[in-house]
Amino acid sequence: MFGNVYIAGNLNGEFDIYKLKYFYGVGDTMSKINVSIPENFLSEIDKYKKIKKVTRSQFLIDAARIYFNTIESEIALERKKKAINKLKKTRQDIMKLVSGKHDIDVVGQLREIRRDREKEIEKRVTGK
Repeated sequence: MFGNVYIAGNLNGEFDIYKLKYFYGVGDTMSKINVSIPENFLSEIDKYKKIKKVTRSQFLIDAARIYFNTIESEIALERKKKAINKLKKTRQDIMKLVSGKHDIDVVGQLREIRRDREKEIEKRVTGK
């Protein structure tokens, strides 16, 4: 443990200093801020910081990081939704192009491409 930060090494026993600095603030200069919050909220923070055995500052830093992750997850979800909608529209456009052409099996062609790719990967891995 490094301060209030747990350090984990990789399989080679090395530590990722970049992650320590970026995600945990190790080696960063600390800034002081003045924050006004309701007294009952401060009491609640103090209750949970005691449970976690961290300072108020570390508790608030950890809470902010969790919130940052929540925001990033929401952004990623929106990107996924947009990508899915774009794929659906592309599929619809393709289906419009091939409608009436009954000799095209898009799903079958995709499956064939995947099988060929799997065979190629297996061939490279096994050398056969």
